[in-house]
Amino acid sequence: MRRSVDIALVRGPDDSGGSARMPLPPLGMLHVAAALEQAGWRVAVVDAAGEGLDESGFLQRLRTLRPEVIGLSGMTPMRHLIARDLRRIRPLCEKVVLGGVHATRFQQQALDELPGVDALVIGEGEAPAGGLMSWWSGGGHGAPPPESWCGTGPSWRPQCPAIWMPSPGRRDTSLPTTDIATSFRPGRASRR
Repeated sequence: MRRSVDIALVRGPDDSGGSARMPLPPLGMLHVAAALEQAGWRVAVVDAAGEGLDESGFLQRLRTLRPEVIGLSGMTPMRHLIARDLRRIRPLCEKVVLGGVHATRFQQQALDELPGVDALVIGEGEAPAGGLMSWWSGGGHGAPPPESWCGTGPSWRPQCPAIWMPSPGRRDTSLPTTDIATSFRPGRASRR
């Protein structure tokens, strides 16, 4: 069966019943999604918290999409949620990439804590995401993309760009895409 998307950028369900998170769109993921779409990749954004999906609905949506790659993002105080989501989604895809503040600031720690992650995107993800996807879709043969690092010690991962750093001084000006985020549409005042 053909995959319906190449990559799904996801934010997992809110286990608190929805009261702990403000209904804000995942703008970073939407920016990365726009850059990936512009590069020709089929992308989905699954914002379980924003869409009101519980764990079952979240996982069913990913099973339906059948992405080859799933992208997660998060801040350091949320790393337990990243680990939880990683355990849930890892069996549903071939590769997992982590971006966001935790991946950017604590690179080695992120690799050590999250052994199911195949790559970290450091800094702004719009620029490196397409290159990483292209390298993976080509089988990951040869040298990893420029400016990549595979960690050290027990977290070193052969043949995968564990850390991909965007070129210094490059600023991507793509606008966030909202047409693939079902939880937030332009002009909508709330998430429901």
